[in-house]
Amino acid sequence: MIDVHATHISRYERNLTSPTIDVAKKIADALEVSTDSLIYGSDEQIVNNKLNDEELLQLFNKVQQLGDEDITSVKAMLKAFVFQKDLQKQLA
Repeated sequence: MIDVHATHISRYERNLTSPTIDVAKKIADALEVSTDSLIYGSDEQIVNNKLNDEELLQLFNKVQQLGDEDITSVKAMLKAFVFQKDLQKQLA
């Protein structure tokens, strides 16, 4: 489908080499995904990779299910907490 020999695909899969941008685009098109998601993973995978704390990740997922007003309140609390910690660090 992408006009690349199976040997090259095998090398990509084993992380021995990386495809060119043109080949990456062909692979993404064949898989019907964006090149960003092919290269970096889905948005969910990116978040999961960045958030190592499973409990915190679950809390953020639950917060996303709240109404807009509640989400705004949670953001305000987090901003206030982080601001306080930053200020304490600067004063120390």
